[in-house]
Amino acid sequence: MSQNDPAISVIVPVYKTQEYLPQCIESILGQSFSDLELILIDDGSPDNSGEICDAYAEKDPRVRVFHIPNGGVSNARNTALNNARGRWVVFVDSDDWIEGDYLKNFHDAVGASSSISLAISGVRQVFKQGNSYQLVYKPATLPAQDAFFERKLYRNGFIAGKFYDRNLIEQYQLRLDTALSLGEDFIFMCHFLPHAQEVTFVEPIGYVYRMFSAGSLSERYWPFEHEKRLLDEFLNCCSHFVEKSGQIMPQDMRVFLRYYVLRAAAAVYRPEHLQARAQRIETLKMLAQQYGWILEGDSRLGARLLLKGYFCLFDKINRVLFALRYGVLRGAWKAYLKTRARLRHAKGDLVQYM
Repeated sequence: MSQNDPAISVIVPVYKTQEYLPQCIESILGQSFSDLELILIDDGSPDNSGEICDAYAEKDPRVRVFHIPNGGVSNARNTALNNARGRWVVFVDSDDWIEGDYLKNFHDAVGASSSISLAISGVRQVFKQGNSYQLVYKPATLPAQDAFFERKLYRNGFIAGKFYDRNLIEQYQLRLDTALSLGEDFIFMCHFLPHAQEVTFVEPIGYVYRMFSAGSLSERYWPFEHEKRLLDEFLNCCSHFVEKSGQIMPQDMRVFLRYYVLRAAAAVYRPEHLQARAQRIETLKMLAQQYGWILEGDSRLGARLLLKGYFCLFDKINRVLFALRYGVLRGAWKAYLKTRARLRHAKGDLVQYM
């Protein structure tokens, strides 16, 4: 890095967001902290997003645009990391926006410290109904290990609201996994944290995350190999910090991991990924053998059947349930998801403090 390099690289992958992109870009260029570069990666977007990026680059020398063939959000972010020049890195999605002091709050929080490797702030999720959910962190600076447990970072792996030390990223050649379409941002954080000394938490919320629909990536199922990879990465990260601390795995962390064990089990029943019966049974046996200890104490029927070795019964029940869910009851299931989302956010704005 040279003296002429910006303090912060703001990375924005762009794909089919022409409706929201100007608001995103203007929120970044209008920051009270102006020593930044904005890296826009046009990921082969078929709409006018690429042209919008170029128009802003012509008006502001801080904007750098890269047009690449469509390769997914992780590939786009990696392209930006390969070209970034800032001391710190921030990721913003092209359909979100940031408040005016977002970068200043981060930069002030890390100051001239040589031990802080990551700054984290909460986020505000805005829903179609007009209400919001806010995650707020109480300000503190903690060793990375303590931060992982005390602030439950295993439940906050999304890429928004984080201020990464690029020196550390480059020292260990950290990049996002292009083979994954869910959880890749959490895995990136998991690979980053073991190398970090301290994590500082910023109270003001500056990142606004636009929630579009009742369904999200987290409510979809991916092929079993993808789901198992995700589970293994999450488990390795959690186990690293548990072993380093000498603690017993917290119950809340087990609950978090149980969700992904059962996701992996359910993945083999999706119509587009449906395995043959014999293969499904072997998959269930393997999950019970490798991850049964995580499911211990779980009262849900699926977990109890796997723990007791009732694999054929588990298979019959789920085969019927998924056949109904994606067959004759497909419309009813979609209506249920929409109703659940509407009820979930019907009580108005929610705030959670960590």
